[in-house]
Amino acid sequence: MKVLGPLALFAASLLAQRGGGPPSANASSLRFTLGGKVATDDGSPVPDRVAVLLYCGGARIAVTYANAEGSFAFPQMNSASSDCEVRANREGYTSSIVSATTAVVGGSPDIGSVVIHKAAQMEGVTSSTTSASAPKEAKKSFDRGIAASKKGKPDEAAKEFDAAVKAYPQYADAWYELGRARLEMKADDPAREAFARAMEIDAKLTGPWVELGLMAGQKHDWAESAKYLDRALQLDPEDYPTAWFADAVANYNLKKLDVAETGVREALKRDAQHANPKIEYVLGMILGDKGDYPGAAAALQAYLKYAPNAPDAERVRGMLASLANQPAK
Repeated sequence: MKVLGPLALFAASLLAQRGGGPPSANASSLRFTLGGKVATDDGSPVPDRVAVLLYCGGARIAVTYANAEGSFAFPQMNSASSDCEVRANREGYTSSIVSATTAVVGGSPDIGSVVIHKAAQMEGVTSSTTSASAPKEAKKSFDRGIAASKKGKPDEAAKEFDAAVKAYPQYADAWYELGRARLEMKADDPAREAFARAMEIDAKLTGPWVELGLMAGQKHDWAESAKYLDRALQLDPEDYPTAWFADAVANYNLKKLDVAETGVREALKRDAQHANPKIEYVLGMILGDKGDYPGAAAALQAYLKYAPNAPDAERVRGMLASLANQPAK
């Protein structure tokens, strides 16, 4: 089977949303405070510094922290979508995901309980614990930056995040968001600097690892890409699902076929809606290179099923015809 070239493979990975953080959303409708409680699955006391995150329409709208009793409340905010959910984040724990759609649509302030479960293997965090110590003015700048990002104004967002890190240099989340804003502005080198600074402050903040891995992949630096993405997925295998595919692409190009297969199968598990059919395509390429021709054919057939009008559909049909004549190993 003809091996897919690095450029085409990595372009395929970018069909999935960038895994380092949520996409942008415009603000409009949600204008009241949501709240609830964080609880542990075994009834033990809620640990300190539990971050609670609100996502609407796939975009992270707000972050707050639970108090000693587990209660939390988000400040008044805006969102363009009623498709909202809440999850908690704390090192060493995984979280249930609670739909807030009913609360948003019905105007109810209480979403109920978000349950966290001990998970000793989860090292990484999506929101740094350093944020809890940020002074008031730095937090205000950060919130204004998030609002500007959601409105599609990365230049304005970058100014606010820059103000936040100047007011509080240890603000890892602000450095991370500053890097993302700079990426939107096509300022790659300053973005890398911001991500690196976030990692220096909090090496368990997973987003910067993901972003640096994706950036390295875009430059076809597969070793660097795999280094960052492998670590990102060690830190947090759950909250950055698209990182699995990009990591598989990097490892495939490094000829680490077993690692690549593991990654692409993890990506498949997390893409129940088949939003990125290229996952099946890359699985087919990996299995073909490993000599599993029936498995490769099945994967490529699945690719055509979910992307029948893809630009490369005819080429893939030709590959399937070739596979039919390959002797099993």
